[in-house]
Amino acid sequence: ELQTLVTAKATNVRCGFCRSTRPAACLDEVVEQIEMAVGHLYEDPAESVPYCSAEGGYLIESEGPEEILYEMGLELTCDDSGALFDAIVRRVGFEGLVPRDWARESPNSFGALLQSWQACVGLLKHGQRYFFMDARITDADDPGDPRRDP
Repeated sequence: ELQTLVTAKATNVRCGFCRSTRPAACLDEVVEQIEMAVGHLYEDPAESVPYCSAEGGYLIESEGPEEILYEMGLELTCDDSGALFDAIVRRVGFEGLVPRDWARESPNSFGALLQSWQACVGLLKHGQRYFFMDARITDADDPGDPRRDP
């Protein structure tokens, strides 16, 4: 999608990073498109991640722009030196985000644990309200207990 944007919005005859004569778009327009894509896939942890002050913060580790752009598979075909990637990282307006679907990522993720916990709470609150146990005591347990069978 970025290649389409660059081709459609090309204003420079020469790329300022690799100096090739391929069409080049303004970096601000490319960054704006990247930020829109990131906004669809990532969010601020305050929106959905449990916070535990005893553990020192959010229970899911947030990611910075470098990790997010790598995970999204950002491919910069003419960036052999890494200068374009570094410029994008410096210009993006996000830091410390988590995936929007962090709770559904994999069966081994925190999300599965959270769903299991919620199912357990639901069962204990609404499905298993009372617990009855035969409390008769035998002579071997405590001969002086008044609940002992005669």
